[in-house]
Amino acid sequence: MHHENPIDPCPLDHGPPALSNLGAANFGDDSTFLKQHTELIVLSANKGQSKVAVAPGWQGRVMTSSAQGNDGHSFGWINRELIASGKLQPHMNAFGGEDRFWLGPEGGQCSIFFAPGGQVRPRTLVHAGRPGYGAV
Repeated sequence: MHHENPIDPCPLDHGPPALSNLGAANFGDDSTFLKQHTELIVLSANKGQSKVAVAPGWQGRVMTSSAQGNDGHSFGWINRELIASGKLQPHMNAFGGEDRFWLGPEGGQCSIFFAPGGQVRPRTLVHAGRPGYGAV
C-alpha cells in the first residue's frame, strides 16, 4: 500500500536511500577528486581493502574511508561544490569529511588561537576561524 504525506510528497514507505545515491560512486572517485584539489594521504591495510583518506592541509581531516578498496563505498561526505570552487570562506569552510575533532573554541578566552602578540581574540563571528585561513 502506497501512502503519501500531503505536506511532504515523498512516499513514506520506501525507507532510506540506497548508499549508491548518497554521493560519489566509490572511494576511488572521491580520492581522485580530492587529489585534484589538495594533498591527500591514503592509508591502507588488509591488502588494500581498508582505506582512509586524510587531507593534511585541512587540519589533518579524515575525508573518507572504505572497507572494500577503491571500488568500495566512500563513507565520507565530500562538499564537491565548495572544494571545486577553490574559494575559501572567511569563517568556515565546510569541505566535508568523515569525522571531526575540534581542538577548542576558535575565539574567546579559552581559544587555542591568538592574535599576534598573544592578544585574546574576541568570541565573535568576525574573529571566528583559524588565523589567516578561516576555519576548515
